[in-house]
This record gives sequence, C-alpha cells and structure tokens, in this order.
Amino acid sequence: MISLKPHDIVLALKIGCLNVYRDDPDYSVSYLCASLKLSRSEISKSIKRLHYLELIRIKADGQKREYFLLVENILAFLLSGMRHLFKPEPKGNSRGIATCFSCPLIKSEMVPSEIPFVWAYPGGNVNGEVVEPLYPGVPFAAQQDVVLYKLMALIDVIRIGKPREVAIAKEPLTLILRGG
Repeated sequence: MISLKPHDIVLALKIGCLNVYRDDPDYSVSYLCASLKLSRSEISKSIKRLHYLELIRIKADGQKREYFLLVENILAFLLSGMRHLFKPEPKGNSRGIATCFSCPLIKSEMVPSEIPFVWAYPGGNVNGEVVEPLYPGVPFAAQQDVVLYKLMALIDVIRIGKPREVAIAKEPLTLILRGG
C-alpha cells in the first residue's frame, strides 16, 4: 500500500505553483530540494508516490522531466481528506509566521481570530497560537514562494477551521491552483 506523507502535499503544491506561475519552471530535484528543505531521496520518493496516487503527471523528454499537478484530483483530496489525515495538535503560543486567515496575503470576509495562528519559526514576526505545519520545512518554503505561502495558509484553514471557514477557503484555494 502506498500512503501519502505530509511533505508530499507540499511538494505537489510547489509543482502546481511552478506549473501556473513560472514561465520557465525549474523541476530539477536540486531546485525542489533547496526550495522545500527536503533531501533528494525524499523528493524522489514523493514524486513516485504522487504519480502513483494520480496527483501529478510526469512528462519525460530524454533527460528532462516535467511534473504537472492534476488539479481536480488534488482539490478533491484537499477538500475531503486533509483535515482528517493531517489534523494538527495544539502546540501553545509562540513567535512565528502567520497562517490561516491570519496570513496577510489572504483577503477574505473572515475576520482573523484575536490571537493569530502561526507556524513557530525563529525569524517570525507574529506572536500567536501555534499550528503545526505539515512538515518542519513549511515556514522556510513559504518564505521562498508567496503563492505556496497562500496555499499552505489556506490548507491550514481546511485542517483546523470550522465548516464555514473551510467553505470560504475553498474558493481562493481553487482559484490559485487553477491559475485564476
């Protein structure tokens, strides 16, 4: 049986960002390792799992490989399974990077909670309630890619939000992944 690991989701979303928001995307394992703080073996294994589970498609042309996010498949998973498989545990308060509707890049009708949600991170500038990221490299990866940051913040809404918040997060998540 092949099972997703939390960092597989982040890699899939990074591939989606490259597909839609980069004119000449770099799909090299070296680039993906550096931008996500994952090892070469983790990237390779993740790509195999994502391909097998039909969340990405691989196009190989000689030595060059390209990866394509299967948007409808990933959306179906994110909206139906994410909160059940990767629900974070409460971690107290800390300094970090804002996530959920506390993320300054997300515009919505939701009013962020009085105490913001954050990923604990030494270089963060917000004090708040800690949301455990999907894997420890998420705060770093989010700082490298603004679109990935938005996606990860919206995913956290799905992971911890109430039904109304999840419904509101669905639209911007879908728009970003479809390139809208």
